[in-house]
Amino acid sequence: MVFHEQVLRVIDVMTGCGLAEADLVRRHLSTDGGPERTAPWFRAQALARGFDPATVERVWQVVAAFGGFGFCKAHAAAFAIPVYQSAWLRRHHPAAFYAGVLTHDPGMYPKRVIVADARLSGVRILPVDVNRLGRRLEGRNPGNPNTIIPNECGFPAPPPTLPVPAPQDPPHRPARGRRRPPRPPLARRSRTRQA
Repeated sequence: MVFHEQVLRVIDVMTGCGLAEADLVRRHLSTDGGPERTAPWFRAQALARGFDPATVERVWQVVAAFGGFGFCKAHAAAFAIPVYQSAWLRRHHPAAFYAGVLTHDPGMYPKRVIVADARLSGVRILPVDVNRLGRRLEGRNPGNPNTIIPNECGFPAPPPTLPVPAPQDPPHRPARGRRRPPRPPLARRSRTRQA
C-alpha cells in the first residue's frame, strides 16, 4: 500500500465502517499509541464480517505498518507532471536545468550539493568572474551549451512583476574594461574624516 485511498478502502472492506470513518481510523493510526488502541476494534469488526483470523492478522499488520505514512493519490498525481518535466529537462538540457535550480533555489539542498550533481552530469561550472556580476541572469554560456556561469545563475532574478532596470556599471567599475585596482592605503586615508 502506498496511497491513503488504498488504506481507506482496505479498512472499509474489512470492517464495513464506510470511507469517512475509515479516514478517521487512518488518521488515528498516526497518533501515539493509535495502532494499539485501534487493533482490537479492527480485529473484532473484521472477524464479525466473516474474515478468517489469519487474514485479519495479515491485513492488520499491513495497515498498522502503514500508520500515518503514505501519500494522497491526488497529491502524487499533481507532483507527477513537474517531476517528469524536470527529469526531461535534466536529461536533455542539463545546463539549463541546473541554472534554473540554482537561480530559483528550492532550498531543499545546499547549492554545493546541486553544483556537485551538475558536475557529475557533465555540466562544466565556470569560476566566478567579478567583471560579469550584475549582468543579465543566464544559465548557459553561448559558446558552450553545457557550461554554467555561476555568477549569472546563482543570484536571484528580480520579481517578474517589476520592470527590470537596464544593467548599469557600478560606480567603482569603469564603463568598459577590467575592474580598477584598489587605491593605495595612503590615498584612502586622506579621504577619511579628521577628528
